[in-house]
Amino acid sequence: MPIGPHNARSVNADHQISYLPPTGSQGSPTPPGKQPKERKDGNSKTLLTRRRFLYGAIAAGAVAAGAVGVTAIRSRSEQSEDDIVTIEVPEDHVFDLDGCTEVKADHAFRIVSEIELPYGTLVWDNDDTVAACLLPTEQPSPLTVMALLNLGTGSYTPMMEQAMGSKDGFEIYDVRATAAGMVWTEANIFEGRWRVYAAALGEGLTLGEAKLLEEGDQSTETPSLAAAADYAWWQVVPHVENENAAEEPFLVKRARFGSSDVETVHTAAGRSIAPLYSAADGVCVCARINDGMRYWELAHIPADSGKVQERFTLPSGMQPSQIGYGSSGFSFCFDSIYDYGDGISNLGTYTPVEKTDNLSEATWFRFNRTPLASPSWCAERWFVVKSTLSVCAIDLGNREFCSFDIEDNSADWGDYLASSGAHSLFITYTHVDGTTEYGEEHRFTQVRVWEPNTSEERAALEAQALEEEAEESEQKS
Repeated sequence: MPIGPHNARSVNADHQISYLPPTGSQGSPTPPGKQPKERKDGNSKTLLTRRRFLYGAIAAGAVAAGAVGVTAIRSRSEQSEDDIVTIEVPEDHVFDLDGCTEVKADHAFRIVSEIELPYGTLVWDNDDTVAACLLPTEQPSPLTVMALLNLGTGSYTPMMEQAMGSKDGFEIYDVRATAAGMVWTEANIFEGRWRVYAAALGEGLTLGEAKLLEEGDQSTETPSLAAAADYAWWQVVPHVENENAAEEPFLVKRARFGSSDVETVHTAAGRSIAPLYSAADGVCVCARINDGMRYWELAHIPADSGKVQERFTLPSGMQPSQIGYGSSGFSFCFDSIYDYGDGISNLGTYTPVEKTDNLSEATWFRFNRTPLASPSWCAERWFVVKSTLSVCAIDLGNREFCSFDIEDNSADWGDYLASSGAHSLFITYTHVDGTTEYGEEHRFTQVRVWEPNTSEERAALEAQALEEEAEESEQKS
């Protein structure tokens, strides 16, 4: 049950908090949050790696038996390498920011609300009404508290005082949510054990009965999570140091919020470094298509069917670090440069301009910066990506882009993109280590909720800006 709501500081876009620092820029990324002390024994290795991912993804440049799914994957695994069809994107089918016009962010978007959360909070969003949060604590246990942020009121509610398995040494490790429910992992980092739980959200966003869906040990990585539609999803991959990791099962599972019935919706063999992606209507998965070859396939699995609806294969050896699925279809991120692959050989975040069944003939956009997070989509037309410091939005159809200012005294990694999937809003956040106007220390996590302006609103803002420029020019002359 929830502990009780907290009124996070929330302000209307037209009313700024007087002690918030002005916008500016910062330097290179450093890890937010806290990390538990590392143990040298092998049992803690998997979960400590996941813990570093959770708290250090921003800094690092980052941060299974449904019959139909099993049959589909096996039939593909029986293919020879000559039978595998991969996308082939010509170089002249790809454009980047150099081919786009920059527009002012405050003309294209408006801030719906600014919300203050405790310093060091991490945020994940795949919903227009709620977002999942991990709040750091000042005590050895619990290390974190799972909370739900109400985007409408700007208040957050801690959902549990401690992990379900706290008596067995488990801590809340990761969390995702939609308005239908929450899914989270708990980890005992000293024994190398993990558990996946989920619970439905009831009236007033109260947390229902927690269901233990799966548990495992150091033979696998701690699962990556997704919350999409009415389901909790998780992806289990073999540990990187397993002797037969390339042959061990790769599984994507789900359970409806409120139920303990688990179904496997995707299975393959081997590892993938790309975590499971929360799309608005389901999930996006990246997995090997054959345990004997280096081909990775992206697949979109809608929640209504639980079956792969769309898929494509990347050229041999090309493995994305992040993936996505939204208004323009698939997206994938490369943090390496390849000496083959033509139009998709460079590092960056790729997506077609629009959904199509023929990705080799599509026009593609590449966000030509080192990928630091998976992308999202906003109001159908905007593709939203984390840049080096700021977050950028690209209108793929009109080839326009804007970048959003960040606060002075914010974390070295700048603003982080919390949203995934395609929604009418998107969320950014940063950790601010500043002072009030009275010189008092003021440390907090700033969450900003963004919404596109209508074409009429944007035209009016642009006309007003032109008038102001003309008046200023006239005064100077």
